[in-house]
Amino acid sequence: QLGEHMKYINNFAVPDNETVMKESYEASNIQKVIDIVRQKKNTKLAIDCGAHIGVWSKKLAQHFDQVKSFEPVPRHYECFRHNLRDFDNVELYTDALGAKGASAVDMKLCLYNTGRSSMESMRVKRKITTREEMIKVDVITLDMLMIKDIDFIKIDVEGFEQQLLHGARNTLEHNSPIIYMEDFKRANNNPDNAGAYLEQLGYTEIDAFPGHLGPKKLPNYLYAKINQ
Repeated sequence: QLGEHMKYINNFAVPDNETVMKESYEASNIQKVIDIVRQKKNTKLAIDCGAHIGVWSKKLAQHFDQVKSFEPVPRHYECFRHNLRDFDNVELYTDALGAKGASAVDMKLCLYNTGRSSMESMRVKRKITTREEMIKVDVITLDMLMIKDIDFIKIDVEGFEQQLLHGARNTLEHNSPIIYMEDFKRANNNPDNAGAYLEQLGYTEIDAFPGHLGPKKLPNYLYAKINQ
């Protein structure tokens, strides 16, 4: 039974205002990444940052003992709960992840392409259009949760990667998970990118994957500490 503001696309419940979601590259990326993680790490715990409607979490839940997912947008996490209703090894947090804890922080929703919703300051400050909406979300840091035995983290937070990573530094140092991250700054050769921060923490880029801009643009990166 679908909720009031949902519809189905590709067997996933999505917000009923979604018009874009048809990201077939994602399934291929997810499987390739999981195969690499299995070769290099255990599969105890995966973290899904920017879980949206649960596409990654649903696949991760089939390969990892446990998944912890973070999605602060009510319309998205209502779909997530519907899509993951058959899995008892997934824990959903309805907070955003950032550099420090805070209450009622601005987030701009993209109403027709819900995966583009963002807390990145330049996007939030731009004049709002009729196809956008502002909401307030609560922010925590990954470090606050002191999670152990993390093997893998997926990050897709639309420009908020660096803030999230700054709030996860201790977690990354104690767990050394493999990290898959969308990073358009890196794809566009902006030196101030989130991957550069990971490299300061001892990570190496080990692979890159396509995104929704087409097969030649590779904005999704895989990082590991290769000396471990």
